[in-house]
Amino acid sequence: MGLDMYLTAKRYIWRHQEAIVEAVKRLNLAKSHYRPKQIEYEAACWRKANHIHGWFVRNVQAGVDDCNEYDVGTHDLEKLLAVCKKVMLEHHLAHELLPTVEGFFFGGTAYDESYFEDVQYTIDALTLIVFDEDAKHLDFYYQSSW
Repeated sequence: MGLDMYLTAKRYIWRHQEAIVEAVKRLNLAKSHYRPKQIEYEAACWRKANHIHGWFVRNVQAGVDDCNEYDVGTHDLEKLLAVCKKVMLEHHLAHELLPTVEGFFFGGTAYDESYFEDVQYTIDALTLIVFDEDAKHLDFYYQSSW
């Protein structure tokens, strides 16, 4: 039990990539009258990284923390990447730029090694997305659960 967070990338394929649709059908994952609609990828996931979750709540979810799935634009991911890079360069700005958030089993709120490991993981994951030419064909979504 605790805060789990997921950044998902989706690509809608229905009517666009018949070869993929046929390949998925051959796998017998569903009855033949069902048509695959999308491919979904896990782009990033975190566990109890409440500071990253707080950023999404403030900047993507309009302050609403309700475990629903929210559309995340690549411009949002670029902003979060920039914030994380700034925090890694200037640790003393962490409480201002990427503050921790208390919550039900949200994990620790100290600006410690674990905090900065989550920030570095976020940099690594978002760098792969932001500089990937194929990412412009994907739709990104953030969702949390606890």
